[in-house]
Amino acid sequence: MLDWPFGDRIAVVWPEGGASLPIPRIGAKLMLLLGLVALDCLGGAGQLIFSSQATADGLLWRSKAMGERAALAADMAAALSGQAGVGDLSAKTAPAAYAMVLAEGLGARISSMAAPEMIRQECLIPATS
Repeated sequence: MLDWPFGDRIAVVWPEGGASLPIPRIGAKLMLLLGLVALDCLGGAGQLIFSSQATADGLLWRSKAMGERAALAADMAAALSGQAGVGDLSAKTAPAAYAMVLAEGLGARISSMAAPEMIRQECLIPATS
């Protein structure tokens, strides 16, 4: 558990000693942007869980936002899928759109799934040699 500026409203579970692979610096930025997206989907209270797994193709980064108000809004989903136009972006959705741009540049894949009270994201970040 990390110390978090939101007190006990939001709990964060961060992987300690999780999978480690050499990834491009942009891959680290991508992981942090997806963390911001997960935080925005949480709705102010709940739990953020992050994990990583080494695969033959790279580093699989996962985030899960769980809480009573967790939801993937239509504008956020559009930004994550690359379907939002520049004029459609807001301060809340811009990180998601930027994450998609970074992912495309890396050849990474982002997937999102929404269920009641839970949002899951996965991103496969290619490893560098």
